[in-house]
Amino acid sequence: MIYGYARVSTSGPAKDGNSLKDQKQKLIAAGASEIIEEYYNAIGISVGVI
Repeated sequence: MIYGYARVSTSGPAKDGNSLKDQKQKLIAAGASEIIEEYYNAIGISVGVI
């Protein structure tokens, strides 16, 4: 099993083509079968497993 980790902490990465969605697509293309994602929002940190 290949694990992947995607993380963003600001809205800046989306402008650079490195948004959470972009990162997940790249991880899936690289063969990741389980992806852990982490991002910050106004409430705090959110972590999920896809």
